[in-house]
Amino acid sequence: MKSELIYYKLTEDLFFNSSISEKLISNQQIQEWALIQVDNFLQHIEIGDSELIFHKINYLRIQYSKGKITRAGSYIQTPKILKSKQGIVNIRNRTDDMCIIWCLLAHKYYDTINHNKKSETSTYKKYFDEIIQPKDITYPIDIQRDIPKFEKLNNIKINVLEYIGSLDKEYDKRKLVSAYNT
Repeated sequence: MKSELIYYKLTEDLFFNSSISEKLISNQQIQEWALIQVDNFLQHIEIGDSELIFHKINYLRIQYSKGKITRAGSYIQTPKILKSKQGIVNIRNRTDDMCIIWCLLAHKYYDTINHNKKSETSTYKKYFDEIIQPKDITYPIDIQRDIPKFEKLNNIKINVLEYIGSLDKEYDKRKLVSAYNT
């Protein structure tokens, strides 16, 4: 069973506003977290010399959104609709999940390579150690969490695009959206 992370924000108008974001997997976790936050709020009111007395909560609004972790890993064949655009370099890393490394190397050395193997990892293996990898990285990477680490260590800006249009219909450039943008 594939679980989805649920991000939420607890907000009570006028009295309490929390911008705390948490990653939760179940409704039970949301309820438990909300009770803890309310309890913490009540304890905060009762501490000190304010002589405030808590009477009731009129309403409690919990805002949340579902999200998914975007992963980048191994080779996926370029769909025909995108292959014809001549702007995609798709490195064939069929034996590992280090697509970020191969893409960074292709970016750096693509124009210096004179043969038709620009999309093969073997072309870039000799340069592999030039990319500084974060110590806490696991592959496949989490695009949102891990790309900023690569950018900082390698002094580079990275943009990741995703095509959300139909692969069976005509290409629509409006369906090319940013999955990660610095």
